Amino acid sequence: MRLVIDTNVLMIADRRGSDITQLCVDSAIECVASLSDGNVICLDEDDAILDEYAANIKEIRPYSLVAKLLIDLRLQRYSASNIHRAPLPKNHAGEYKDCPQSLIDANFDRSDRKFVALAKVTEATVCNAVDTDWFDHADLLCREGIQVNNLCGTDPDRYRATPSSAG
Repeated sequence: MRLVIDTNVLMIADRRGSDITQLCVDSAIECVASLSDGNVICLDEDDAILDEYAANIKEIRPYSLVAKLLIDLRLQRYSASNIHRAPLPKNHAGEYKDCPQSLIDANFDRSDRKFVALAKVTEATVCNAVDTDWFDHADLLCREGIQVNNLCGTDPDRYRATPSSAG
């Protein structure tokens, strides 16, 4: 199965959220670990996604699963069988050509549009842990043919260790 992994999955798998339940962390770790069990991670040819991963996940703990993944992606991105690279051209306005206009019009998070475009061109499933944009726009994403696996569910009060008091 081809996967587009949102950066938040790596951050949660690397235990970068003290207010996240262990079940959510375990789901993110399982997603990352699945890349060595036959799943394929999709990346863009310009390395925008890989650069975002690196900027958000400092390899402070060099033996963590996520740090190892980042190292492997950097070293093997041109040759590994579990990495699929695809071009993500931009239009004159700087938007990814393969990101549906309906999502742009709906103000889908600009930083996540590269994941949408990549999922569209590779027919991959987007993996999300805790980014609410993915489930806030679930109907629109579905209409555009973008499959999203919300690893931690779609209710922040269920994946946060301390549920919000907002009502």
